[in-house]
Amino acid sequence: MNNKYIYQFEGSSGMQDMRYIMKMFRCGFRTIGNAEVKSVTELSKAADGTAGTEALEYRLAGGYSFIIRSSAFEPKIEVTVSVPDSSGDHAAETGKRICEDLENIIYIDNRLGYCCE
Repeated sequence: MNNKYIYQFEGSSGMQDMRYIMKMFRCGFRTIGNAEVKSVTELSKAADGTAGTEALEYRLAGGYSFIIRSSAFEPKIEVTVSVPDSSGDHAAETGKRICEDLENIIYIDNRLGYCCE
């Protein structure tokens, strides 16, 4: 099961906020939604390494994954979360925790200096 979420960033700092968020995801996390991060793969990057669409794929324990992609032209991030096909409540609950963690990370106050440098 796949769920897609789109996050828009308003104001004059919207593009800067989006780039900062993508930088946080490139730095990596150990867990998302209590699921261990198994791997992070960069799917695309501009040839010059600066502007352009960025996309990262996170593979998590238990078969969960998500792709986070920035827009090259507007302050927008798209996240597609994949939950393994399972009729169990555990899979749905873990998927919900992953989505909640992603939203918390995306909306974190950038002034906290969370990102790696």
